[in-house]
Amino acid sequence: MTHYKKLFSNNMNATKNNVTHAIFVIDQSGSMGWHMPKCQKALNDKIQTLKASGQQYYVSILSFADQVLTHINYAGIHTVGPNLSFTTYGSTALFDAISKSLGLAILNDQKDQSVLINIFTDGEENKSYTTLHNLKLQLQGFLNDRTTIAIECPRGASSTIRNLGLPIQNIFEWGTVEESIQTSQVALDNYITMRSRGVRSSNSYYNVTTDLTTVAKTDHEDVTPKFKFLSVEAETRIDEFYTKQTGKPYIKGS
Repeated sequence: MTHYKKLFSNNMNATKNNVTHAIFVIDQSGSMGWHMPKCQKALNDKIQTLKASGQQYYVSILSFADQVLTHINYAGIHTVGPNLSFTTYGSTALFDAISKSLGLAILNDQKDQSVLINIFTDGEENKSYTTLHNLKLQLQGFLNDRTTIAIECPRGASSTIRNLGLPIQNIFEWGTVEESIQTSQVALDNYITMRSRGVRSSNSYYNVTTDLTTVAKTDHEDVTPKFKFLSVEAETRIDEFYTKQTGKPYIKGS
């Protein structure tokens, strides 16, 4: 299993408001029967992680099969119990579940509040009333500098999800449920660190490589003023060009 380095979006905001609405959406369709005990434990572990973060989180929890159920709606993190459980049945109304999570984000929106929507599914959409077209339109208003939408789905079931227009690194295709659980926990740990540094959202929630363009600017000194940029008008040897421009001898390796 790959261990992820901490990555941060380049979406910054000077506000000191660290309130976050975390919305967890879990698939409880019939095919989840074998996976559910592990997924329930993983969700409860995430709740405990948020409680221990020292940050201010409000939590909503949805599940979906033939229909979407709201188990918790915008509750303070420390009021959420430790033993959430779900019964598996029916089909996979994934689009309805995503739509409902966006609706909860709007319903409970507070000024300067960040939003994390984390969705887990083991299959493809096959039951929703919400169409792909309408969901894409709905999502367009949420691809902003304070909302992170992250989806975990099995390999081979992501073709439709990729059409939603989400950042590609916010979609994780898992091979085993254990892989998904571990990856999701590491991603949440990174998100908590990101929020502690004032970063509002991530377009690389599941990214496995370090990308300096997505690291919070507050973590690095701007060294640009220390460098002099020279124009190259024609192809020439580097040693001759350096000596001509600087008046100093070129030293190999400098």
